[in-house]
Amino acid sequence: MPKPTKEFRGLTIFELLAILAVIGTVIFWAVSSRSGLENKAFDATRKARITTVKEHLKSYILINGSFPSMEQFEDQEQRKEIFSELITDEGEDIFKDPKDSNITMDYVTDPLECAPETENPCRKASLTFILSDGQEFIRFAIEPGSQLDLLEESLSEEDQTSIPESLTTGE
Repeated sequence: MPKPTKEFRGLTIFELLAILAVIGTVIFWAVSSRSGLENKAFDATRKARITTVKEHLKSYILINGSFPSMEQFEDQEQRKEIFSELITDEGEDIFKDPKDSNITMDYVTDPLECAPETENPCRKASLTFILSDGQEFIRFAIEPGSQLDLLEESLSEEDQTSIPESLTTGE
């Protein structure tokens, strides 16, 4: 005698809602984790870019005796000329935010109204990017004087001949 078979009636509304809740939770978790990882990657890129520019500014001040003025930094053509090694041929600009290319890192000199090759040279500069969490990531470039002396010690004898005398005296 054949066994009676049960008919499958489908899922109840409660079971469907439970399945949808589990799927929704997994999707929400995956999207939020991805966003957090992207923000960490963008922040790491921002920090690396500021460190790279800071190191380039150390070389620039040794050669030119002053940091670039804020006007030079804000003018895209002059910035390309000064920092040509840091801007790739593909158009990737290290001074732009990796997430939003309309945002450029902030550059502030001290004193504010300074200019290279004048009686009021730029003695100090700060570089800033806003991180994903809204905090500022600020790095100061070296200031002529004791910090410059440490940098000079790391240079070879040949490189030291190109350092302007006004920097080594702290004037």
